Amino acid sequence: MLTSAARFSQDLRTLPTARIEAAINERLFAMKRTVTITGGKIVLPSGRKISERDLLKPLGNPKRTPDFYELVALQYGKLSAQGDAAPAITMAKINGVAHATAQGWLVRTRSRGLLPPGRRG
Repeated sequence: MLTSAARFSQDLRTLPTARIEAAINERLFAMKRTVTITGGKIVLPSGRKISERDLLKPLGNPKRTPDFYELVALQYGKLSAQGDAAPAITMAKINGVAHATAQGWLVRTRSRGLLPPGRRG
C-alpha cells in the first residue's frame, strides 16, 4: 500500500508537463496585434501596415526598420506555423544573413518577450 506522499509523487510523474508548458508559452508569448484590417494587413505597434505575404520577404536592417523585432517574431511564427522544421535557417536564407545572425535576432526578440523561450534541437 502506497503512502499519500508516494501516490502524490506518482501522480506528478504522469502530468504532461511539456504540453502544459507549451500551452502556457503560447498564451503568454502570442504576438499581440493591435489591429488586423481587411485584406490581411497587420498593423504593427508603430502604425506601419504590412500584409501577411510580406512576412516571407527580407525584413531589412534592424537599425533602420521600425518594429524590426516584431517582424522577426511574426516571420518566425509564420514559418513555424507552415511546419518549417528549422525556421531560423530559413529566416537566414530569406534575409541573406548568416545563420548566427538570424539566431541573434531571435535571442533579442525573445528577450523582449515577443517569442517564448527556445528549445534545443
